[in-house]
Amino acid sequence: MKTIKLITLLLFASLMFTALSQHAQAGPPPAFVGYTISDDATGGDCNTIGVWDSSTKTCVLTQDVECITNATTDICMEIQSDDIVFNCKEHQLFDNFGGPSGTGVRILGHSGVKIKRCDFDNFDIGIQVLNSDNINILLNTFTFTDLQSINLQSTDSSYIVGNEALDGSTDQMLFHNITKNNHVIGNKINAGSTFAGFVISDCTNDSFIANSSNDAQDSVDGDGFNINGCVRSEFINNSVDGNDGSGFVYQNSSRSTIFANIVDGNKLESMTIGGGFVIDNNSGSLTFEQNISDNAQPGSVDGIGIIDNSTGKKTSGTANTYEGNTCDGNAGGSSSPSGLCTGLNP
Repeated sequence: MKTIKLITLLLFASLMFTALSQHAQAGPPPAFVGYTISDDATGGDCNTIGVWDSSTKTCVLTQDVECITNATTDICMEIQSDDIVFNCKEHQLFDNFGGPSGTGVRILGHSGVKIKRCDFDNFDIGIQVLNSDNINILLNTFTFTDLQSINLQSTDSSYIVGNEALDGSTDQMLFHNITKNNHVIGNKINAGSTFAGFVISDCTNDSFIANSSNDAQDSVDGDGFNINGCVRSEFINNSVDGNDGSGFVYQNSSRSTIFANIVDGNKLESMTIGGGFVIDNNSGSLTFEQNISDNAQPGSVDGIGIIDNSTGKKTSGTANTYEGNTCDGNAGGSSSPSGLCTGLNP
């Protein structure tokens, strides 16, 4: 009898453990997905909103697409196969359920996908790319994007080219995290940023060329580029004009080149320290050449052209190298320490 009771108790415990384990692993319900694009006979839902070419894995929209993304986790369009080309042909993907919510297009764990010529309206995030590679995001526009136009995380070897946030309603043009070997070229945001136009962290061997972040209006930050933990990366010919914060902020970054960028007329509202270029004391082996940092206006602080808080054996006792940079007309002076601005404006 004791043996039977023991077996019964063990069996009951086993069943309870299995049930609890299954419940714990189930997690939250999946996000709502309005449409899918996949490599099958119809391109997933492509044929209901456009034309599918199975030979090239291309979906071309023939109409504007309305999605009801009434929660942050909802997805309007999800790419579910490799090597898909999604061409909106300037048609609009939009949420018409009140204020901005959800994500316009999500790519999760795929390679070789191209998203181009889409107009995203009224989403939390326009395009989100996670754990992917060889992605191309080309010539898209974004309006009333509450968080980020483009959210790129754990994604490598991709091109983000010619995208634009069209009005003052977008918080960030790009959120760029844990990436390598990517090329971010010719993207633009005008006004509206509540932290920074381009938020870039943990990047390796990435290039940022000819992007612009202008008129970011925020009472706390409003930086043009906020860069944290980037190594062996290039920032070339980018521009920041008229923001409430600093132009470029570098934190915990090293072995990168900052060349021929222009910062002009930042207002530096509600900041304790600010300037065209601000480098923290944990950054080193950065090379600044032929950058222009002019006309930082007095806000809560007097803006300085370049502020380098590092200590080392390079230019003016910093841990970084400066050559041919110009810093004219800044309310708080050219640079701190002095000697970081030795060039002449053209």
